[in-house]
Amino acid sequence: MTHRQTAMGLIAGPVLALGFAATGTADITDQERANKTVVEGLYADFYSGKNVEKLSDYVADDVAQHHSSLPNGLAGFQAHFDGYREGSPDMVADPQRMVADGDLVFVHSRWAPEGEENPRYKGSFVSGDLYRLQDGKIVERWGHNQPIPETTLNGNTMYGGGTYQATSPAEEAANKKVILSYFEAFNARDLDAFDDYVVQDWIAHSPVENNTLPALKEFFVGLFDQLPGLHADVKRVIADGNYVVTHVHYTVAEDDIGNDFATEGGATFDVFRMENGKVAEHWDMTQFGLQPDSVNGNTMFDGFGVYNYK
Repeated sequence: MTHRQTAMGLIAGPVLALGFAATGTADITDQERANKTVVEGLYADFYSGKNVEKLSDYVADDVAQHHSSLPNGLAGFQAHFDGYREGSPDMVADPQRMVADGDLVFVHSRWAPEGEENPRYKGSFVSGDLYRLQDGKIVERWGHNQPIPETTLNGNTMYGGGTYQATSPAEEAANKKVILSYFEAFNARDLDAFDDYVVQDWIAHSPVENNTLPALKEFFVGLFDQLPGLHADVKRVIADGNYVVTHVHYTVAEDDIGNDFATEGGATFDVFRMENGKVAEHWDMTQFGLQPDSVNGNTMFDGFGVYNYK
């Protein structure tokens, strides 16, 4: 296992038809509900249904891409679609959970050959995709994916688990604050503070993390030893019910670069399931080898809704 895998693999450690976890609606606005419907349609008709002609029903002509190799516009979505199926024509998207907050909708999905119930090392991967919507169409996209490994340290999949529960807007706001404090503790190397933010029987879904809070702390000790300059720069934080999602840029100090870590760092979507004000379950999707240049003129982090947290 490479340093990259051990140090970073885990940090960043309608609905029945598509497989979305059941979602309540007590706290969702009309706009958020409509935005979810658009994104559900994109997955049902385009990514899984393979109806290319339906793409413009859900995506604006001038949509902005934040993946370095994809052009802006509908051509970028088409390239995204084609790339997924180049090695496996039967590849389909199986969305697991959806988080909507204002103009943003996040989808955590499993991509696997159609009919494969438990994909492991078959070209399958998990994907985190964040969409911004305006006037009923997607106008901006950020996305990262990570291969599904043959085994995981914790015995859990990278996509299963979790149950959505609707909460109040006040509880969603409080959950966001907890997660921002979690990252502050991470950057400060304050392991004792995690007792305030994480339950003791924490459930891990990152392949190289183990379950329980003591195991998480042990993982962080090794991580900070390998990459002493590691820093989490939270770019976006959104919440929906008992889920909080962060978009994070992980960087390292110049002295750490030789430790098998790309100069530009790593991009991660973290999904946290909250329980009584603490993190109870965690998933992540991490991409390494970030490129300083892109074909679309955008970075993987700029655009709408950047959270000025350091």
